Amino acid sequence: MNDYPSRDPSLDSDPRDVMINHYRLIAVRQWSLLKSYFQLTDRELQIAQLVCQGLETDPIAGLLAISAGTVKTHLRNIYRKTGVHNKVSLLLLFLREIYHQEKA
Repeated sequence: MNDYPSRDPSLDSDPRDVMINHYRLIAVRQWSLLKSYFQLTDRELQIAQLVCQGLETDPIAGLLAISAGTVKTHLRNIYRKTGVHNKVSLLLLFLREIYHQEKA
């Protein structure tokens, strides 16, 4: 027996399974508030949700049956509307905004 930790079997799963089973940091009603606050379109919100679940551009494109270029265009629009420049900053901004909304 080796001392190495076992590989997480979820890493080998289909991205659609990860999307469905992924622990959600942001609840459905909170996404609605974020959509309104940042004036995101339905598609931008959908892409933001997948990005915040850890999916990359190509898997998002495959799930939504759109090109990777279209995903990148939506991401640029999301970044412009939110004032961030990368995916990690987007998630942190959303979490920070939710925290402030719930304290109000």
